[in-house]
Amino acid sequence: GTQAIQQQQPPIAVNSNPSNMIHMNPTQDSTTSMGSVAVPPVVAPAAQDTGSGDAPDSNEISGDTASSSSSNSKTKKGSFMEWFIDSTTEETEGSNETCAGVEDRLRLLLCKSMSKFMRKYKIRRIIDGNCEFTHNFVPVMIANFARDYWGFKYICISQDKSVFDKIRAAGLLKESESVLFLEGMWWKPVDLKDNVGIDMYFMYDVLAHASYGRVWSFFSAGKQSG
Repeated sequence: GTQAIQQQQPPIAVNSNPSNMIHMNPTQDSTTSMGSVAVPPVVAPAAQDTGSGDAPDSNEISGDTASSSSSNSKTKKGSFMEWFIDSTTEETEGSNETCAGVEDRLRLLLCKSMSKFMRKYKIRRIIDGNCEFTHNFVPVMIANFARDYWGFKYICISQDKSVFDKIRAAGLLKESESVLFLEGMWWKPVDLKDNVGIDMYFMYDVLAHASYGRVWSFFSAGKQSG
């Protein structure tokens, strides 16, 4: 008969030292042959501080690089960054003296009341229907709010162009990025074409002398203006 020959497999060597055992990478491809050995990654030793102080920090930016970056960045006129830079560099001494120099008692009371209300509700856009009365005490208040609130705008509105001529002649309230003279009817909707609503209307001694129809139109228009 045919004699079966049994092949004897070579003995498997077992390493008794655990420190010399090689752990297979669990993420190794299943197609890798059993005979191959995954080589563990080599970790570079941490750099030692020599104490010489010659090696610059990687996070440091040289003066030339910083100056070139600042020179290349242009601040858009009227932007938030322009306002922020101006507000941090302007002289703030006496900034709380919003109503300083107002001698008339009624105007002083109105100035303080307006400032308190506008601070409380963070008013950034206000329409004044009687700038002929307020123009002599609001300039300092406008300057302070324009410094503290980006995009602040004080809008004087009147259907009579001669009112603006008188205000300009007085030289106290001047047109600027924060002050706008708007010729129009205060009881009509105001649209400045910038999709920004009106936060506050100041109509001192105006509504009391207007007809009921204009007063009704004013409140309706104010609702439409946001």
